[in-house]
Amino acid sequence: REVREMYIEAKALDQEGDREKSKEVLRKLREATPHDMRVVRRLARMEQEDGNISAARGLLQRALRGEPGNAHLLQGLGQLERQAGNDATAMNHFRQAIKANPTFANPYHALGTLEHTHGNIKAALAVIKDGLRKCPQNHRLHHALGDVYLDANMLDFAEESYLEGLQHGPEWSKAFFYTSLSFVSYAKGQVQESRTLLRQSLEINGGMHAQGVIALAQLEESEGNIHAAREVYRDAISRYERRRRKRSPFRSKSPGEEDMFDSPSLVDEDGKQYSRSYSGDKWVNVFKSWARMEEIHGTYETAHIVFSKAA
Repeated sequence: REVREMYIEAKALDQEGDREKSKEVLRKLREATPHDMRVVRRLARMEQEDGNISAARGLLQRALRGEPGNAHLLQGLGQLERQAGNDATAMNHFRQAIKANPTFANPYHALGTLEHTHGNIKAALAVIKDGLRKCPQNHRLHHALGDVYLDANMLDFAEESYLEGLQHGPEWSKAFFYTSLSFVSYAKGQVQESRTLLRQSLEINGGMHAQGVIALAQLEESEGNIHAAREVYRDAISRYERRRRKRSPFRSKSPGEEDMFDSPSLVDEDGKQYSRSYSGDKWVNVFKSWARMEEIHGTYETAHIVFSKAA
């Protein structure tokens, strides 16, 4: 029970932004439960995210010496090497993970997408299809297969793969499948269908789907509907900031300290107001995409204000 509570505490500390304290709890857990590879993987992932590649690699390699056939550790090491730019080494680890556990979907996905990144379409298809034979209901593999087909302009096959994955994935994953299906529709020249699918993607998870926001706004921009594109960005970021405001813990401010949510409103090209707040998560790409559009179709001042929110 104490071990479980410590692991939950480590996760909570990470989510609250106290990463050093979270890692400290995980290190204590590592000493207390040396055979719990879940702790090793989480600690290694955090070190990797903090840029401590050598420390993360050392954790995984030491654990692998004790469990050389652990597919999860091999997968983690492969992901680390990929981030470090060592793609050949990463591929080798993914292949070892597949060999160690042929029904573990993650290394098929990682290896297939890496082959795809290198333009090896035939190899990517072979790996992903092999993974689907072993894990036929894995939605991530169906999505990856659709991506390869889409890149190869095999639109009907891409659509079939995305629709199949849509049947197997959890609710949150549907936003990604609708977005990908919209790309297929757009490639087929079905602009209104593409727009409808993107709006469907934003009805899931309270609209917190950054990829769908960017895709819909860029579709409207490409069609010359700048006002509509601006509305997409504005509405999405308003939702995003309201959610961040709710999640932000109350705290007292020092005299003269500005709360990120209390600063004056700013005015965009359409005369609408929005608050100054800053993003440190994946939504940074939404801010950047909006700023790029304003550089072209708005004013430099508006673009600068929007881009500063991503700082």
